[in-house]
Amino acid sequence: MNNKEKVSKWLNTKYRDWINETEEIKSRKELAKYLNVDYTLLTRWLTGSVLPGNDNVIKLANKFGPEIYDLLGWEKPIAHNG
Repeated sequence: MNNKEKVSKWLNTKYRDWINETEEIKSRKELAKYLNVDYTLLTRWLTGSVLPGNDNVIKLANKFGPEIYDLLGWEKPIAHNG
């Protein structure tokens, strides 16, 4: 499985989890708004056609957890206190 497929699978799982946690039916457009990303771009991530860039990986990690860094083979950023 390549990185696009891994991220797609992970993000689709997180989308389903988000729906379950909110106990409401949520559209992909609502997910894009929640993540503060473009809907078309989100759809491309969900289908595995492109990978998110650095700024969007940070957004995804902040909302859904840092495991996206592992999926991409990236080092997790070091948290700075202060």
